[in-house]
Formats: sequence, structure tokens, C-alpha cells
Amino acid sequence: MRSNQKTKRPDICFVDFETSGLNPWEHGIIEIGAVLCDGATLEIKKQISLKTKPTKPVSSEAARINGYTPEKWKDAIAIEHGIRLLFPLVEGTRWAGSNPSFDRQFAQQAAKKAGIEFPRLSTFRMIDTNAMCEPWIFHGIIPHAGLDKLIELFGLPPREAEHAALGDALMAREVYKKIVEGFDVGRWQAPRIGDQGPING
Repeated sequence: MRSNQKTKRPDICFVDFETSGLNPWEHGIIEIGAVLCDGATLEIKKQISLKTKPTKPVSSEAARINGYTPEKWKDAIAIEHGIRLLFPLVEGTRWAGSNPSFDRQFAQQAAKKAGIEFPRLSTFRMIDTNAMCEPWIFHGIIPHAGLDKLIELFGLPPREAEHAALGDALMAREVYKKIVEGFDVGRWQAPRIGDQGPING
């Protein structure tokens, strides 16, 4: 992968959470996935996968998506322990993912409730694969830039039916790699999507 090696690039950490619902002020994190990558090569340096005990009831819709059951989460750790393991991984990095503002809000709320200081990142700007693919929405190639749609766009293997935080963090890294590989000395090369026309759904 071509990258600017003249300047040290901060590492990138792809983060994904499974949660008990969609509202970070009412729901909580129940699974943490994070992949720390070299900022210049995107090689994986470390990854973590942690199930955390729900602090609020898990909504039926959330359980349908992430497969939560009390039995599967019987060995889960406290969320305070989980974020204490996560935060050193993201310290000094660029926070990245598919719609990372969602996950970051949940992390900030969890840290606030636990009295834990939020890590210092290399920049307040996050790497958002959804936002980076806005041109494909503008040109009608995809209807939205959700992770599954970008997986389809770039010809990556589909996700499992049940979402898993680490798997989604790894997939966000794969999508990001496809996006940056589309650049050739500053000139954008569109991904090959065949002759199928717009991807609907």
C-alpha cells in the first residue's frame, strides 16, 4: 500500500461496539471490538474483543442484531474494566470506524459514568468510512453508506447474520483499505463495481 512515509503518521484504531440500544444516554455498551493499526501501512498491531455486562436492559431489536443472550454473556466483564482495557489502545491514535461518532458517544458516556478520563487522541477528527463514501451516494451507486452496503460495493465477504464488535471493526479496516487503495498519487480511481449499475437496498 502506498503511503507518505516522510512524516510519521499516528496509528489508527478501528473501534466498534455492540450496544443495548441506540441512545448513549439511555443504553450501554455490551461488546467492545478494537483493532490497532499502523498509521502508514494499516498492518494490525493489536486487537481486542470483550463482552461487557449490560448495565441496562438489552432491547429486543438490539438482541436481534447482536445475538445477545444472558447465556452468551455469562462471562462478560464490567464495562468499567472493558473501557480501561480499550482506552490505552486508542490513546494517541486516530479513532476510526463505520459511523464512529456513534461508538465514541457511547464510550464517552461510559467513561463519564465510571469516572474514567477519556483518552487523548491524535486529532479530534475521526476516520468515518461512511462519510468517505458519500460520493457513491451522490452519484446514485449506493443508497446509503452503511457497512453492509460498503462491503457489497467493494466486493468483500458478507458479515455474519449476528453482528460482532471485533468482526465489524476488522471489516471497517478492510473498507478503509479499499478506499485508500483507490488513490494513485493523489488521483482518485473509482472501485470496480462491474456493470450491475446502482446497488439498491
